[in-house]
Amino acid sequence: MGVLTAGSKRRRWLEEQSRRQHGAVKEEEPRRQPGAVKEEDLISRIPDDVLGDIISLLPTNDGGRTQALSHRWRPLWRAAPLNLEARVVTFKDKERVAAALAAHRGPARRCALTWDAYYDGFPTLDGWLRSPTLDGLHEFELHYHAPDREFARRYDYARARRYDYARATPLLLPVLRFSPTLRVLCVSRDWCRFDIPAAGAGLFLHLEQLTLKGVNIAESTLHAILAGCPVLQSLVLHYNIGYRRLRISSSTLRCLGVTDGHKDREGRFEEVVVEDAPVLERIIPDGLMYDLKIRVVHAPKLKILDI
Repeated sequence: MGVLTAGSKRRRWLEEQSRRQHGAVKEEEPRRQPGAVKEEDLISRIPDDVLGDIISLLPTNDGGRTQALSHRWRPLWRAAPLNLEARVVTFKDKERVAAALAAHRGPARRCALTWDAYYDGFPTLDGWLRSPTLDGLHEFELHYHAPDREFARRYDYARARRYDYARATPLLLPVLRFSPTLRVLCVSRDWCRFDIPAAGAGLFLHLEQLTLKGVNIAESTLHAILAGCPVLQSLVLHYNIGYRRLRISSSTLRCLGVTDGHKDREGRFEEVVVEDAPVLERIIPDGLMYDLKIRVVHAPKLKILDI
């Protein structure tokens, strides 16, 4: 009976490695359990355009992180439909948004911005909205919570809600360039007012959801905008000024949310008249209600009138 010494063991190991290198010995495949199915990389079979649509549904930060998954995923985020959602408080937040707009090469689907900074709001937003990256945008949301510089000088944070609501800032007109493609438009501002001029009454042929909060809009302009929304399904008007009566005549509107809001020199929002809304299902007054009257002439499918 032979005895294996340390030297002989090493020689056998070296001989075996040499045979493996020259193909004399085949590598053993990992053993699978009986009945086990060989795993397939199904994600690799998905076309790039479908993966891009999936990425566009993710929150902005998560969509950017997909670039770390593999070499194939690296270019997908920049080419996927843009879903940009950002809250701007610091200068670094502002830089991140600018960098995302500069780097993206795909189509634009959604842009949702919350501005909580005390500086440079309107010039920055105006520049972003003019970016070619946002051409053909489908959904736009702007929540402008921060007071402007004059407000910051004259008032402290605790007195913010005492701000003079008669003072208004013109709504960013670059928003109107998205009117041919927008499906969702939400504009809200706290502590001061956006002023929507008559020029804002464009045609929104594909707009399905419209929310206006904290805007100053003339009654004629509001009705002109609504007349230019042939497929509108949801309309929300909260804490606005500039109009006293709202007339609804829409063959597509399904939900209406209203608040009479604050009183200005033109008076308070006093009356809603639903003249012809064959598919309207819900009218939902929200917030402070003073003497707002709601009169329904024709809405055969109305199910909820929450007063």
